[in-house]
Amino acid sequence: MKKNLFPAVVSLLLLVFMAGCGGSGSGESSIVESGNETSSDSITSGSLTLAWDSPLTSDGTPATNFAGYSVHYGTSPGVYDTKIENGTSTTCTITGLRPGTYYIAVTCYDLAGNQSAFSNEVSKIVQ
Repeated sequence: MKKNLFPAVVSLLLLVFMAGCGGSGSGESSIVESGNETSSDSITSGSLTLAWDSPLTSDGTPATNFAGYSVHYGTSPGVYDTKIENGTSTTCTITGLRPGTYYIAVTCYDLAGNQSAFSNEVSKIVQ
């Protein structure tokens, strides 16, 4: 059953917004990334806000068979040494980040704790 769990999560759309930070994204073409350099009141340096679309079922309707999302990030591609349990919210703000490049991916999980595959990875530089 785990093999078929959340097949659409890989196509989660991650949006990364950062104020005062530069850098470019990495990952597959379904990732949309936008710097928010001109907005001084929304996000401070040393933090980033993520937003993503809920996974879809094979018929294109939103999936309802999951309990929440986990946000994974780290400073090396594909190596996520920090995990944030995010509940069912499709946004997450990570604060207290030191300068450097961060790589982020999202998973979802069901009530039994089965976790999906990672979404596409995005990266951003925190300055």
